[in-house]
Amino acid sequence: MTIDNVSCEILGVKNPEITENAYNNSSMVIKMNVNNKSILFLADTGVESGEKLLQNQKEKLKADIVQMAHHGQAGVTEEVYQAIDPKICLWPTPDWLWDNNLGEGYNTAPYKTITTREWIEKLKVEQNIIAKDGDITIQI
Repeated sequence: MTIDNVSCEILGVKNPEITENAYNNSSMVIKMNVNNKSILFLADTGVESGEKLLQNQKEKLKADIVQMAHHGQAGVTEEVYQAIDPKICLWPTPDWLWDNNLGEGYNTAPYKTITTREWIEKLKVEQNIIAKDGDITIQI
């Protein structure tokens, strides 16, 4: 369905067969198309649900903009981001998680944000929009 030149397609829904990290792996994945641009919302999608997306929806994953899975850490795999191949990444990530720092310094916490950042850097993403930086407007 298209309303005001915006269309949405649901690519992923609850996965009752996935019992590992079941809550996050039940995230709804939505692809929005507006003005010939695509935005993929991964929510808190985990590794297993990401693998299912690659198996069943790989041809639909390519998007101009992606909302990073699970705040940009411990979400989908590098292969999923490679399939998406975004130009812009939206990181719903506070500064402490962006730097993987719970008070002991850069990359000293147990989170995977720095690894995910390295994946995105390899993809040569044009822009990272990070929640820690406040409100930013992008034109579509």
